Amino acid sequence: MPQAPYSTMRRDRYRRLDFTKTDREERFEYLYGIAATHGRPATRDELGAMLARLDGAVDRIRSRGGEVVFVHLPRCGRMRDIEEERYPREFYWDVFASRTRAVALHLEDDPVFSAFDCPDGSHIDVRDAPAFTSALAQLVRRNLPQ
Repeated sequence: MPQAPYSTMRRDRYRRLDFTKTDREERFEYLYGIAATHGRPATRDELGAMLARLDGAVDRIRSRGGEVVFVHLPRCGRMRDIEEERYPREFYWDVFASRTRAVALHLEDDPVFSAFDCPDGSHIDVRDAPAFTSALAQLVRRNLPQ
């Protein structure tokens, strides 16, 4: 019997991921290969240039009354290991977070988010989405400038 897809997209482009409908390791082996080999880490100069462009965008948004929050979402298992090897946090995220004029939140710093599993290494299951969204909204609210 054909199995229903684990990933469906609603009309508003929200993608529901039901990982009970797929084999975690077999299905996502190709993702790990792509993450381990595609692209290249930025040099210090490239990272500095990207940060300058981002700060320009942050300033434009703020000038119109907006606020900007950058969120580093959770990664799990092999995907976390691959990303940490290729893009070490202390060289990329920590440098970015210390230089940006926006709010920068790394969810691995908040113990609430350690309860969420990401079966493919970077996405949560549809059943966890409401609790994850609620926890994220609370964290953002606590960290926005008053």
